[in-house]
Amino acid sequence: MVPLRSDTIRLVQNGYSFHGLRFEDPNQHLEDFLKLVDSLDLDGDNRERTRLRLFQFSLLDQASNWLERLPAGSITTWEDLTTRFLAQFFPPRRTAKLRNDILMFQQHHGESLSEA
Repeated sequence: MVPLRSDTIRLVQNGYSFHGLRFEDPNQHLEDFLKLVDSLDLDGDNRERTRLRLFQFSLLDQASNWLERLPAGSITTWEDLTTRFLAQFFPPRRTAKLRNDILMFQQHHGESLSEA
């Protein structure tokens, strides 16, 4: 197992924090987090382990509390983690609302497309 360097942990904490607030985009958080971790140039097994170990440092407040409340050993893969993270912070009702907003989009008379 590759030890985590304190400067790497600080980089994650300072640049890619997710609080679990309604206006935050959990998909964007995952994308940004992966850019950072994947830039560490680790082989496949170490990359998965490093992602899992570093992710906790990218969470603050209610997001951190959510992760801490999960049963020990319930997350074993990066896919497990991302699936549960998105289910918590981007629930199906949010997806349904966005889909409905898109379907109900209307351009008003005299309004340009960019204004709409």
